[in-house]
Amino acid sequence: MPTHDAISLDHGLGNATLVLRITDDTSVSPLTPIGFTATSTRFRPAPSNTAWKRFHQPLRRNTSWTRDPSKLQQLVDHVTGGWKGYTPGRGRNNVEADADNGDIIGSDWISTSVDLEWCLFEISRRLTVLPRYKVQLSVITRRKKYSRRYKGTKMIHYDSAPLVMKLKANETNEKKRQDALNFVRASSEMLYYGRIFVKEIVETSEWTQSSPGFEVPAWCLIPRSHWKHGQSWVDRLVWNPRIDTAFVAKEKMDARREELRREGVFLEFERTIFM
Repeated sequence: MPTHDAISLDHGLGNATLVLRITDDTSVSPLTPIGFTATSTRFRPAPSNTAWKRFHQPLRRNTSWTRDPSKLQQLVDHVTGGWKGYTPGRGRNNVEADADNGDIIGSDWISTSVDLEWCLFEISRRLTVLPRYKVQLSVITRRKKYSRRYKGTKMIHYDSAPLVMKLKANETNEKKRQDALNFVRASSEMLYYGRIFVKEIVETSEWTQSSPGFEVPAWCLIPRSHWKHGQSWVDRLVWNPRIDTAFVAKEKMDARREELRREGVFLEFERTIFM
């Protein structure tokens, strides 16, 4: 059973100590026994702890790459699925291992989110629209600083939106940049470079149409009086994941939350058990 629920997750996301990552059986950077690894061939095989600290970890201090338009374009390509070696629908076999002339292909980045409501929307969308039989939601520790005495591996992460905004119109395809910006804003995306180590993964819950990974918040569900016998939790959401956008879903969650407040519901403790 997960140790986190919607309330504790929302608290951890809000105080910048947690991030969330959604995966399914088609994800190009799936959860493995060592954590998550970016698709880029520079991380094949996944660097050992020693190699990470020697060759990659210094990027925590060296941020000069954020002024390089070509590096920022790679970030935009990651967000929009346009990086070299990407073929839609190929899942974890997405990247060609035999890049011509030894070129680095694939993406250096791993997507996460700091918005629980967007994650719930995306899980419901994947289960109904794509459709996936099962979706995983991983809770990951987010660390801004490490103790000076800490000698282990350190992760590298960035807020996506400010980096996408650094690209100028004459440095990129403006439509692609705007598409990327719209997505990272909607999903509150946080990008991790290279690896997310398994030691930083707190837990992973599994979601299906018949069973959510944890208790669904009351503000995500229609009033109980409107529930029908035999409905799945997906069919009791205040939004319709088959047709609603993330923006519309957010509006409906906000409206339901306000409705509950008017009814005198103390939302921090009001949770609908749907297990």
